[in-house]
Amino acid sequence: EDRTTRLVDLGFWFVADAHYWRAWNQYRLEDVAAARRDIDRAKALEPTPQTLLLSGLIAWRETRIDAAETEFQAALDQDYGLCDAATYLGGVRAERRRWPESLAAVQHAEQCSALSIAARRKALAELAATEASARSHARRIASLERAITEAERRRDEASRNAALIRQQLGVSGP
Repeated sequence: EDRTTRLVDLGFWFVADAHYWRAWNQYRLEDVAAARRDIDRAKALEPTPQTLLLSGLIAWRETRIDAAETEFQAALDQDYGLCDAATYLGGVRAERRRWPESLAAVQHAEQCSALSIAARRKALAELAATEASARSHARRIASLERAITEAERRRDEASRNAALIRQQLGVSGP
């Protein structure tokens, strides 16, 4: 029995979180039906931006495109800085060949990622300001460096996607 199931069975604290994480694990294991059941329970208890994002991913996997778009937009409405939601929203809209709306979402993802990179670089500089500080914060610094690398990858992907969509629209420039 895993810990998330134990939390769900206890039924007191962190039940929404437990359903979310169990849904995430099931989604990663490609058990979409089980993931859907758990994410719906998590959303009913606490519809957080991350829960809505995962619900959108599951809906997209279920080929329920309208539902996926609604969930990604709802996640962004709650947290405008949720770069992944903007990325996936752009993808859903591209799949629907709604190019201008897709471009707007992809540009949002690109800008969001750039802001994330800048904020993390600032935090990194503050943590590594002195040798003693860098040593005492080594784990956090490594985490920030990984997050920056991932955000750079996502920013670059969004930039390439925006260029492709602009090409589809027959327009140039940002």
